[in-house]
This record gives sequence, structure tokens and C-alpha cells, in this order.
Amino acid sequence: MKFRKEKYEEKELIWTLKKKKGERAADGMNWQYQSSADKLNDELTAENIVGIINLGIEFDFEYIPQENDFLVLKFEYTNPELKNKRRPFINYYTSFLYNNGKWNINEGFDHIHYDFIEFKSGIIKYAPQHHI
Repeated sequence: MKFRKEKYEEKELIWTLKKKKGERAADGMNWQYQSSADKLNDELTAENIVGIINLGIEFDFEYIPQENDFLVLKFEYTNPELKNKRRPFINYYTSFLYNNGKWNINEGFDHIHYDFIEFKSGIIKYAPQHHI
């Protein structure tokens, strides 16, 4: 099989919706947290995304946002393995917290004070804009 770079680089845009479980308890561990990025690429900035999701997100399941819901968007490789070796993790994401009746950009480490459980996840149909 011939190597095709475009297949190797192909990614999916994954969303994960999480519900607040409770306050994060001090466990004596010294965690190093990763902050939410302000963009996934030039088109998918946190500012653009929050504007869109606050117009109303259509999920394919019953869902009404609740205070402190946490929405994470990230890219993952569609082919996570190459020649039986695991691909490197794409180590950034952008995220949003639902507070005061709207989605807000997760500024840095806003999410670290709570424990969350995954509620639902899926793939966003995303077609990058190509400029000719």
C-alpha cells in the first residue's frame, strides 16, 4: 500500500460534553494542568466558536445546558495508528463553560476547580475553508 500524506494527516473534530460532578477535592497531588487554547486553527477560534454555539447548538439528543456544563473541542487523527505504532497525541483543545445562561470561553484554568463526568461525545462535520 502506497503512503498518502493526506490520509496520514487527516483529522476529525471531536466534541465532548461533560457535566459537573462536584468541587475538586484536594488529593495531595501536585497536578500540572493544561489550559484551553484560544484557537484550534485559523478558522476555529474560541471567539468564533462561542458566538456560534450561543446562537444555539443542535445535538441529536435531548439536551438543555446546565450551569457549569463543560464543552471540549479537539482534533484527533482519523488513523490513530500507523504501521502498528500509536500516533502522537494532538496536545491541545479549546473549551467552554456554561454559566449565567450562556456558553463562555474557558479562560485558561477555569475548569480545574471541578470534577466532570463525560455526558456525550461525537464528531463534528467540519470542512475547512480553502481560499483560491
